[in-house]
Amino acid sequence: MLQVLTVLFTLLAPLPLVAQAQHDQIRSEVLSGKMQPLGDILRNILLKHPGRVVDIDLEQGSDGRRWYEIKIANGQLTEVYVDAVTGEEIPRPRSALTLLPMSQVVGALLAAHPGVVVQAELEDEDTPEPHYEIEILTRDGRGQVFRVDARDARVLTSFLSDRVQAQKILPLAGLIGTLESRFKATASEAELKWRPGLSPYYEVELLLQGGRSVEVRVDAYTGAVLTEDRTR
Repeated sequence: MLQVLTVLFTLLAPLPLVAQAQHDQIRSEVLSGKMQPLGDILRNILLKHPGRVVDIDLEQGSDGRRWYEIKIANGQLTEVYVDAVTGEEIPRPRSALTLLPMSQVVGALLAAHPGVVVQAELEDEDTPEPHYEIEILTRDGRGQVFRVDARDARVLTSFLSDRVQAQKILPLAGLIGTLESRFKATASEAELKWRPGLSPYYEVELLLQGGRSVEVRVDAYTGAVLTEDRTR
């Protein structure tokens, strides 16, 4: 996974040795000027993206780059990425590896394990071992989660999940391909959702050019786009 260096806001409880070492390293680099203070970063970011900060992670890619991923609630969930060294807002960091499209990986998985995909998400995309986590619901109602290598579609691990009986919904693989073509984008996350009294829908995140992204909700029966929510 991406190396996540926990951002510590309080020291109300003793830290594990590893976490303490990471905290000391971050503090040392901030004091030496190698990293920007988080407080300064947040003040600047909230001027551009007013709202309530709900999550902060300091992440490190395989090439040593470090950046803050900051999630802000402001009527929607906005994800902002900030270079930890310069303090400048940057596009969403992307892996230098060549990854297979989600539609291709899902299609290959369904060929070997027929069923309905209810969730698919790209994990660890900026590491040497990126993978998709895909949940399939079989026609007999059994659910299974697969972790699939994002570079060659190899199944790495799988385990049973607990899902309700599948309904007659559109296959996710074809739907993702249609959305990628329509928006000229790459899908990074997809999930089938239900709400009481409403039809099921797919929630799909698409990465656009220039580091922007759009989250779309699509009717799981018809494929019609219900909403578009541009998060960047």
